[in-house]
Amino acid sequence: MKNNNNLSFNDLGINNKFLIDKINNLNYKPFPVQIKCIPEILNNINIVGIANTGSGKTLSFVLPILEILYNKNINIIILEPTRELSLQVEKVFKIFINDINKIKIANLYGGVGYTNQLEILKKNPQIIIGTPGRIIDHIKKKNLNINNISIVVIDESDEMLKMGFINDIKFILSNIKNKYQIILFSATMPNYIYTNIIDKIIKKYKKITVENKFDIKPNIKQEYCIINNDNNKNLILTKMIEINKNLGSIIIFVNRKISTIELSNYLKNLGYNTSYLNGDLIQKIRERTIELFKKSKIDILVATDIASRGIDIDNINLVINYDSPNNLETYIHRIGRTGRAGRSGKSIIFIKNIKFLKIINKKFNNINKINYPNNKIMIEIIFNKITDDIKNQYLKLEYEKNINYYNNIIKKLLCFTDNNINKLSIILFKLIQNNNKLYNLFINKN
Repeated sequence: MKNNNNLSFNDLGINNKFLIDKINNLNYKPFPVQIKCIPEILNNINIVGIANTGSGKTLSFVLPILEILYNKNINIIILEPTRELSLQVEKVFKIFINDINKIKIANLYGGVGYTNQLEILKKNPQIIIGTPGRIIDHIKKKNLNINNISIVVIDESDEMLKMGFINDIKFILSNIKNKYQIILFSATMPNYIYTNIIDKIIKKYKKITVENKFDIKPNIKQEYCIINNDNNKNLILTKMIEINKNLGSIIIFVNRKISTIELSNYLKNLGYNTSYLNGDLIQKIRERTIELFKKSKIDILVATDIASRGIDIDNINLVINYDSPNNLETYIHRIGRTGRAGRSGKSIIFIKNIKFLKIINKKFNNINKINYPNNKIMIEIIFNKITDDIKNQYLKLEYEKNINYYNNIIKKLLCFTDNNINKLSIILFKLIQNNNKLYNLFINKN
């Protein structure tokens, strides 16, 4: 018997020649989650798969679904919580589909028009991927008939099965008249979801858990900061950003949609290059925001949990939990946004509820308390930043093309200071300070 390290996709039951050739060309080897899940899916077993983000969950259902489709004509529906995840999953499917296979996919998500979606639905696609809201729209408008669905995949099912989605899920499942196999995948799955939801919608299933290495990633430095007064929360956030600015891209998690807008506007007003993501954004703006963040043209992204699903970015260096998550699983999912692709990462959580801190400490045993700098120290930090900027400008002076223009301005200004260069320097520096919003923030709080 082969050990897991020597298993091939052939050994797992993937036998279609086109699939195997494609897998070999890509030099793919089975991941643990694929080794455990693919045979079960091919054997028509309902599964709940729990495995880390980035562990290969998507291929765990894409490959067996295509293996089945290449042998018999069935219909599949795959539910995703966000448009980005829908597009990512479609992209993976298309890697393993060619024109000869004649397998068609409809990707149904909100924020875009119906015309293109209606066109593909007329072609009777075997695979439906999409978000619950848009899929329900098509069902109610009789554009989509899911009576004969044979396989249902609920991806990111911890979010999909929370109260915001459960009624949509039940509605979709109630419209399937065929006997279907159901597959759930997630990085985390709180126990209450098993008790209150999964056990009620799936009569019999197999739970498959793959060791969550992400829980113990040594390259993510975890820190917490005690918040005693909500009125100081934004001030403390600003301090955390300033002392960690050298790390690079930052994502800030909040629990409410309105908070994404409020916090993003607050940071913008201080001069930070920031934007936000929440479920109310139209598709074009959402895609543009994510693309700008990927390219580091946005430094700070404020997001809700559900809106951040599907953001696949390796260069997030700092995660700040501005609002504490509701459970440990969500905390794990959040901090997993950093420390990817072998990079080091850092997470900071603002703590009001000491009970939740104890839960985190029990899980990780390595979360450190940080004491944020007082306003006097922050003023010094800002002062040093201003002086560094002046030094940099001085070094660039020899390349300045308009040096005579600036010399003439200085001569005029010296007339107002009795030709006292020291006095003029003090006045100019004070003007720089007064126009620095961060300096004013901390000096006024001092």
